[in-house]
Amino acid sequence: MADDPQGRGEAQLIEHLVGSVLSSVVKAQGLAASQLVDMVDKIGFEPATPGVSRKPRTFSFDFYRTELDPATNQIVRKQITATVPLLTLINLPAISIQEATIDMDLQLVAHEQASDAGTDQGALNLYVVPAKKQVVRTADQALVVDSAGTIKIHVVMRQESALGLDKIQSLLDSGTEEKSPASTSAPEALPPGK
Repeated sequence: MADDPQGRGEAQLIEHLVGSVLSSVVKAQGLAASQLVDMVDKIGFEPATPGVSRKPRTFSFDFYRTELDPATNQIVRKQITATVPLLTLINLPAISIQEATIDMDLQLVAHEQASDAGTDQGALNLYVVPAKKQVVRTADQALVVDSAGTIKIHVVMRQESALGLDKIQSLLDSGTEEKSPASTSAPEALPPGK
């Protein structure tokens, strides 16, 4: 590593600086995804039991529905029990980095011939430090930022949408069910006019 002659810290290889920023974005995305998986696991499913498939946590409620009894041709009220997977009732915090824009202004302070056998001949190791911007006056007395001798880097990272969460949501939506309680008596008929 080279020292910066202007005292802005130790110079780093340009690929280390850019790579560490990109790696940090990827790690942040991984941390958010990991927390989502933990939440889905804790809230959405019953605790694991060895040798038994895990079951989703559900929310059940009863309600009455008016429908036509095909046997008697009368309108009847039926008690229905609906069971809904709990995960379909909550908004999951699916935070993701869809795009990250990284802009760096770096100043080249040293270079050397790359000595790695796997690199192209003529490739250089470039050592850089954060660019120091100076305000200078032009001939017409205007103030401008002098960034001569800097390397400007603009990187845009984009994430492809993950389909896993959509698939889970679709499976859970299809797991919603309604049941009429089994009874031996006929359904309650509504009085005429109701």
